Order: sequence, then C-alpha cells, then structure tokens
Amino acid sequence: MNNTIVRRKKFGADLKVASAIFATLLFSFWPYGFFEFGFHNDFSIWEYDNSRCCTYFVESSHLISIGRFLQSYLQNIYLMFFDSVPSFTVGRLISLFTTGICAYLIFLIGLRNSLSRLEALVFGVGIFLLPASQINNGWVANYIPGVFNALIVSCCILLTPSYPRLVGREVKEIIKLFACLGLLLSCLYIYPPTAGFFLLPIFMGILFGRTYGRKDLEESIFSMVVFGAACVFYFVGHKSYTIYKSIQFPHGSLYDFDVSGDLFRNFLQFCVEILPALLNLFSPTSTWLIAGCSFVIIFLGIRRPIAQAQPLGPFWVGRKLNCISSIGILVVAYGFVNAPGLLAAGSPPEFFRAWHPGASVLLLFFMAGIRGLFGCRWQKVVLVLSLLSGALLCLNGSFYLASVLSEQFESAKRQFTGQFHPERSTYLIVEKRPTSEVMGFPRWGEMGFVHILSRGHGIHILATEHSHNVHPIIESVVANPNSINLIIESEVSGFRPSKMVIPGVIPRNGSVLPAIDSNIRSILTLQSSDPVVIVEVERSRKLACYNIVLPKRYNAEAVPIMGWKLYGGHQETEWHLLDKRVIGDNARDPLEDVFATSAHDQSFKFYKFVFSPRASKIEFGLAELELFEEGGKCSQGSNLEVGVASNKLERLLAAIGGSNDPKIRGMVTTSSVSNPAFRLQRAFDSIYYTFWETALVDPVDILLQPSIADTLYCYQYSAGDDMAHPRMPKHWMVWGRLSDGDWNLIDQRNDPVPWGDNEKRIYKIAEPKAFDEYKFTIASNYGDEYLRIYDIKFAFNSSCSLLIP
Repeated sequence: MNNTIVRRKKFGADLKVASAIFATLLFSFWPYGFFEFGFHNDFSIWEYDNSRCCTYFVESSHLISIGRFLQSYLQNIYLMFFDSVPSFTVGRLISLFTTGICAYLIFLIGLRNSLSRLEALVFGVGIFLLPASQINNGWVANYIPGVFNALIVSCCILLTPSYPRLVGREVKEIIKLFACLGLLLSCLYIYPPTAGFFLLPIFMGILFGRTYGRKDLEESIFSMVVFGAACVFYFVGHKSYTIYKSIQFPHGSLYDFDVSGDLFRNFLQFCVEILPALLNLFSPTSTWLIAGCSFVIIFLGIRRPIAQAQPLGPFWVGRKLNCISSIGILVVAYGFVNAPGLLAAGSPPEFFRAWHPGASVLLLFFMAGIRGLFGCRWQKVVLVLSLLSGALLCLNGSFYLASVLSEQFESAKRQFTGQFHPERSTYLIVEKRPTSEVMGFPRWGEMGFVHILSRGHGIHILATEHSHNVHPIIESVVANPNSINLIIESEVSGFRPSKMVIPGVIPRNGSVLPAIDSNIRSILTLQSSDPVVIVEVERSRKLACYNIVLPKRYNAEAVPIMGWKLYGGHQETEWHLLDKRVIGDNARDPLEDVFATSAHDQSFKFYKFVFSPRASKIEFGLAELELFEEGGKCSQGSNLEVGVASNKLERLLAAIGGSNDPKIRGMVTTSSVSNPAFRLQRAFDSIYYTFWETALVDPVDILLQPSIADTLYCYQYSAGDDMAHPRMPKHWMVWGRLSDGDWNLIDQRNDPVPWGDNEKRIYKIAEPKAFDEYKFTIASNYGDEYLRIYDIKFAFNSSCSLLIP
C-alpha cells in the first residue's frame, strides 16, 4: 500500500514537472504555430520530388560528403510528409513536442547528478530556450540535426554505464556501453556539434555535487574517453571514405573535413568573437555588457563548489591543489564539448546552432553561480526569474522570426506575380530585411542575418499561385533597411538573355559537360574526324545568340578551327541551318565573342555545331559554349537602354512594399565565365557568405553601366572568412568612358598587402569625373588560379559615405 502511495506521489510530481515544461515551451514558441512561413532551406523541398526516398534532398550529396550521411537519409524521410506551407506548422509542433521530451530527459539527468528538482527543471527547460533552440524549433528542415539529435544524445547519457561495474565486467553494463557508443556515433553522423551534450554530467558533478573524489574523477575520465573514442572513430572512418571516394572540398571551405592547421587562431577567435555571444545566454546578442554580468556571476559563484572539492588522493591534500585540478577538468571537458567547432579546418562557425552544447554548459555555470551567491530561498527566486527572462526573450525571438519570415513570404508572392510570364526564365527577388535588434543590441549569428527568400520560394509560388511547374533561374538580393539601391547583373535582370543550357539538367548533355559547365579551365576535346557538338535544351526554345570560348593555350597564330556551322532540329535526325561563320587567325575577346543567329522564327529542341578544323587528324579543344534564348539583346546596351530596363525592373520589384521602393543604380556584366552558383551577381547581393568566383587565366573585366551617367568617387572590395584570401585582387585598373568614346584610365592599383578575414578596403579615385560606363580590369591576385570577391560596392557621392549596393 505504501509503495502504491509513493508511486502515485512520484507520478503526480513528474506530471507537474512535465506540465511546467510544456507550458513554458508553448508560451515561448506560440508564434511558430500561428504564422505561415519557412526558414532558410525549408522551401528547398520543392526543388525536387520530396515524395521520393531517400537521397533526393538538394543537400543530400553535400551532407554525405561532409560526414553526415545519417542526417541525409533521415532528413529525406522526414521531409517526405510536407506538401504545403501550412504543413510546416505541423512540423514545428512536432519539433516542439520533441523538445519537451528532451527537456524532461535532461531534468532526469540533472536529478541523477546532484541538481535539486527546481535546478534540474530550470536547466532542462532553459537549454531549449537558448537562441540555438529558437532557430531549431522554427526550422523544419533542421529538425533531424537539431532537436531529434538532441533526443538521441539525451538517451545516450541515460544509457552510459557505470565505470566500476563495467570494470567488474557486468554483462548489462557492457551492453549499455555498446548501445551508448552506437547512439553517440549516430549523433556524430547526423550533426557532430550536438554530441557535446554527452559530457553534461561531468559539469553537473563538479559544480553541484557535495564532493568530487577519485570515483567522480574516474567517471569523468571514462565519459571523456568514450566521447573521444567515438569522435576518433567517426573522423578516421569518414576521412578514409573521403580519400577512397576522392572527395575534395572547396578551398577554405567551412565544411572541409580535416583538422585545422591553425588551432591557436581558432581558440583565439572562439574566445574573442564567439564566447561573448554564448555568455549572453538567452539573449541572441553578442554584447559585452550582458556577457560581463554573466561572467561575474559565474566567477563569484563557482568558487565555493570548486573549493569544497574532496581530495582526489592521499598525495593531493590542501584546498588550492583541489581547485586547480577541478578547474583543469572543467576546462578540458569544455574543450571536448566544443571540439567539432574548435578543431575543424576553417574558422569556428559564427552561428548559434554549432555551439548549443557549449552555451548549455555556460548556463549550467551560471546556475552554479546563483547557488554559490544566494541562500536557499533567494536561489529559488533568482532561478525562477532567470527562467522567466529566458522565456520572454525566447518569445521575442520566435515572434521576430515568425513575423519577419511570414511577411517576406507574402512579399515574395507579390514579386513573382509582378514578374511572372510563362516564357520568363529568370526571376529576381529582393529581400528587404528589417533592423534586427533586442533591447537596442544587434542580434548575432543566424538571428542577425535571417535567411529569408530562396529559389525554393519561387518554385513553390510559381507552382501554387500560377500553375507554372518549371524550375527557373532565381536570384536573391538583400536590400538595406534604410536604402534599397541595387546593382544588378544584366543576365539576371532579363536585360540580357539567359543561358539555354545549364549543366546537370539534361543527362544527354553529359558528354559535352566541359563545354557547358561555366568553367573555362575545363576543356571539351574534339577530334578533326568528328568535330561535332550537339546540345539539348529543356524545351523547344528560340536561339537568339551564342558565345564560343576557345582555350587560352591557342595563340593568335595557332587557332585550330577555320569556322563552323550551326544547326537547329526538333529531333537529332533533321537539321536546319541557322548560322555559318568563318574566322580569321585569331579569336576575339570572350566578352565580344557573341554571335547573333540569322533571322528565323522557329524554336528547336536540339542544336548542333559542326566545326571546320584547320588540319586533318588533329585534336582541338573547346573551353565554353553558351547559348542564349530569344527575349533580350545579345550585346551591351547604352545607358538609355540600361535605364529603360532598370525602370521596368523597378516597377516589377515595387511589389515588395514598404516605405522605400527599389532603386536600380546600375547594371554589371563580366568578360569571364562563372559557374551559376558563383556568378557575378553574388558580389552585389549583400549576402555575407556568397561570392563571385571565376578562373583568372587572362585579365578579367567587370563592366558597370549606371542607369544615368554619374561620377564614381570610391569603390570597395570585401574578403570573406574562408582562408581563400590569395584569390582576392592584387593588381587592377579602373577605366571610364562616355558613350561611344575611348576608355580613360582613372585608377590603377597594385596592392601588396595580403587580405585578412572579412576585410573591407575602400579605394578613392584621385580625379573623379562623370562617365557613362566604367570598366574594372583585374589583372592578377596573390598567386591563385581563381579570382574570388565577396562584395563589390560603389560610391557616387564625394564623401564616399553611401556605398551601393
């Protein structure tokens, strides 16, 4: 009878705890249930057939290559069940329910490791009110690496075997060890940073336990050995896979699967740039004021529990040595918790979700500080107030994300409606991002640069609002909240026609991939016995002009072809002659090497080039072959034409709403060929992580055509944070000219100083004058074969205070 009463009381107490957990979470995240939106890559599920399993998600191949194959498969399965934007709300509710379960498990783990019931409750709920959880709960496509992965680690902690019993070879503990290792490896193959939660009991034991003796030390070391062994097995296993599959990562990539060669730099950047943001705890900011207050509470409060540590052995006597040993264990364990971000190649990521376990440990330190500073009664008051503050800040963050993303989705609908035409193949969407602040402090990480609109938005809107089930080219541009001056690449605006052939769309074109991959370093080799190239377009389309780029190894005296003929056909058996060309001894510059086809009114599915070699039995190469569809001019336009195109596009984009309508200040184009993922527009989109990249074989030109003749006073280049600084410009020239006039050199630079992370450099023109066109000729960089620039901005005012875009 007594056992029954005890069980009922325990069940009642647990029910109260669970109710408190879910009530707090519902209060903090209610906006996620009342707004229709998608976050970051949620809309990318409509870029493929998401009803198919199990590696069709657009990021699947990338996830597998960076060691997260389990996330790839599970994410594909999970996303199969979403078919509309309202269904995302169901996904967020599932995430919230899973978060509640995780919080309850953390509560149980806290009770096992010397936390009081209130402390365990506050910590269990608190770690899921941190900014990382605000993001994960609002991001449907991040459910698997976020909340679901945290659930796996929580179960893993509860299954951790007892070290003394394991040494005694108890079968039950051995089974638990293998189950624990299996779950921990699963967590690493989903999203490695989340695995750091596994070491939470170490911090609980030192900070909240009455004593910390030899047995506790053995358990701590055992946990770190298990964690370290799983990490080593994961790293060696996937590193072997990348070597076997010859997987190479982009130079300086954040996801480069390797150990960093500059660990000191990583640790320093973590302490200076990331740790202050984590010490802001529930506030998604990185202000030193809040970080300083948190640090003072932690420092003053944890002295007592550390100083009361039990001697670890007969030769370790005296309080001072115990403090040093306890602090040493805490520091080493905290390094283990953050190991994925600190040890990986590339710089430590500056976003919250990669440091969720590390931020959770700091919350634990903060609570230990409260225990050390206040008496029992005041402890409870301060803990409850801290949890309430966390809930309110979380509510503020979730409402901000939900409302902004919902408004932007509606804005995207209006923009696509304004630009829609059944034959249009290129769309532009402007992300007018609001000021992102909390209590006057700017938000940090993902909360500070909310990912809003994407290609998936456009595909979904075109399909649902206009019954137009095609996948066009869609470019995003970010506009400053106070100014909406834009610089647009001509091909993106529709002023110049779009490419008809895009790599990877039609398998038939795989045989000619080097000629259509937008990379002039890859060469399609042809034989004089079979000098034919046939390309297939996605649907029958009318060809307006085309561009042929020969490899730069051919000098003026050794061009291997005399000319070519171009044919169009509905099938590969019947051809119609569209153009015929005979060239001299040299090919012109790629920017000018654009050929218009003869007047014809037909659209074709196939296009065939038949080249005429200069000699028999020779081999020759083709660097790039670009086909442009009907619908725009195939040459550079005048300022008047640019102005007309700009005004037309501005009217279309005015649908974004707000007090400031978009203003297109100019259009740009380049003499080089770039992969669509790194096209010139990426240097003018005001998105911090995108960049323009192209092969630097010969000098590369950027042509700027202001919508009206204007005076250029300054310009700015920006580098990224990716260890690819040798690709930044070193030597270049700036030219200006009036309509139909000659180019005048107005600036020349040879910058010997290498670039640093996220560095911006402004260059002033000594004698500025008004011109109709400007040309930037980049001659060299710091020794790399590719040119990369993150941002290019122009100033048309004498003070250079207003940079565009």
